[in-house]
Amino acid sequence: MAAVGGAAALLVLRHGWREPLLDSSLLLVGFYVLIVAATGALLHTLARAWPARQRGEAVGSLIVEAVAAALMWGTALYSIRAATFVVCLWLTLLLLRSYLTIVSRLHRPGLLFVGGFALLILIGTAALKLPVTTPLGEPINWLDSLFTSTSAVCVTGLIVRDTATQFTPVGQLIILALIQLGGLGIVTYAAFVLLLSGSPLSFKQSGSLAGPLTQEQFGRVIVGKLVWFIGLSTLLFELLGVISLLGMWSEGLPWSERLFHSTFMSISAFCNAGFAVLSDSLVSYRWHWATHLVIAPLIVLGGLGFPVLFNLFEIGCEKFAALFRPPGRRQSRRLWIRLTLHTKLVLIATLVLYMAGTAGVLIGQGFSQDVIDPVATALQETLTAPQRLMDASFLSITSRTAGFNSMPMSELTPASRFVVMLLMFVGGSPGSTAGGVKTMTVVIMAMLVWSTLRNRAGPEAFGRRVSVSIVQRSATLIMMGLATIAAVVLLLLITEAAAFLTIAFEAVSACSTVGLSLGVTDALSSSGRVVIIVGMFAGRLGPLALLAALLGRPGRLPWYEYPEEGVVVG
Repeated sequence: MAAVGGAAALLVLRHGWREPLLDSSLLLVGFYVLIVAATGALLHTLARAWPARQRGEAVGSLIVEAVAAALMWGTALYSIRAATFVVCLWLTLLLLRSYLTIVSRLHRPGLLFVGGFALLILIGTAALKLPVTTPLGEPINWLDSLFTSTSAVCVTGLIVRDTATQFTPVGQLIILALIQLGGLGIVTYAAFVLLLSGSPLSFKQSGSLAGPLTQEQFGRVIVGKLVWFIGLSTLLFELLGVISLLGMWSEGLPWSERLFHSTFMSISAFCNAGFAVLSDSLVSYRWHWATHLVIAPLIVLGGLGFPVLFNLFEIGCEKFAALFRPPGRRQSRRLWIRLTLHTKLVLIATLVLYMAGTAGVLIGQGFSQDVIDPVATALQETLTAPQRLMDASFLSITSRTAGFNSMPMSELTPASRFVVMLLMFVGGSPGSTAGGVKTMTVVIMAMLVWSTLRNRAGPEAFGRRVSVSIVQRSATLIMMGLATIAAVVLLLLITEAAAFLTIAFEAVSACSTVGLSLGVTDALSSSGRVVIIVGMFAGRLGPLALLAALLGRPGRLPWYEYPEEGVVVG
């Protein structure tokens, strides 16, 4: 790795500043010195690696080392953006492989999971501080760099600097890399990189990944297949989004910028990040077909959760394969490949929340007597019924952690803002790129209420019963989510001079990693920005996972129980 690490360092010194600290000749000499040193070291390793497997790994490392260093050196002389992309890609792969290796050797992988996000935020903060990431004469301070990095890694979308105008293409590319890594989590990408390299996941690595990836729904056996599915499906969905969005931009935009804008928006939408390369998010494309037929479906797919997508993929493959089987064997595998209870509940919850959110925004905008901005009121009166429906539909989708806005937030009445806050609090589904307390948590609690009214022993649905431990976890998640939001609201009310609804909206948006704002984010004080940073970090990881990682493993279950005694409730 010496040549690659050295080449990356030389590129940062060469292109990280507008007045290069190294000239091209020194970059060329340094490249050759590093590649020769690395080649000698790897050849020495190859000579000692007599077993065939180790010899093959050494040859592969030699080839990858040479190709990576050559790409870095070549792109350095060709394009700053290309060089930055190659450096980010290689350093990311190196970080992920090292990260997963450490995961497999620690007894508390949960703590490393939290530390991995924190480390990625710090790396992003340092990268965004490079002078080349911001326009000339507009340097970014450390706090704003930390805020932007946290918002990108936590796929929130709250910004204190305009992504479109106050960051250069290099800065936007760094933000995009942070979004991609933070969207699915470092653990997922680390496992995918390990599988791409041809190395299988060990039993301990599979056990460490089972919780973050599947919420223990599938167990350890299927983790490797699920990692492959996550990596390939993410690339597929994002690639389809890029292709579909190429025709969205204005005709005068160069092809290279169209491609970059499409890539940025596709990744940001699928990861539910809310960052945009346009200063007004999607207001300029408020009723454009791509906003509602490309970006909105990407948001939904990213928010459904990979356990659901994997289940649907398995069913689709089974139905397709059954067409080519003899008639007597078409039912052989359908006994165990079916829609799981988790998939059914997530799909129903997603549909119900979408319809309820759309109806709530329509009612809030059309029948609310609350006073909003006079200009916004006049504009609302000129909208047709289909336009109002499109606005409400997209807002209902994006409020559940995506963070894009196709209509100015000043047009929202207080009633509509309250509906948006409820949707932000719920968020997406488990195992997805979305935040919030998750749809399944709310569904479980709703099922608990219904079962209590029916005098049942516990939550039931589709002929299945939900365990007590899941009910306890759901109640804990909701209570801790409310406690986190309440703490952030209280601290912001102390540090900021803004209306309560505005503060509460900002707090829910940050803790649910949504990114919608009523315009107070860039006006926050330094203390307020720190509070929002902590809220975004806790919201992305989840208060329960964060505390569990910091406190260590839960203790053993006690072998005794206390006698019951009744209390008065209600």
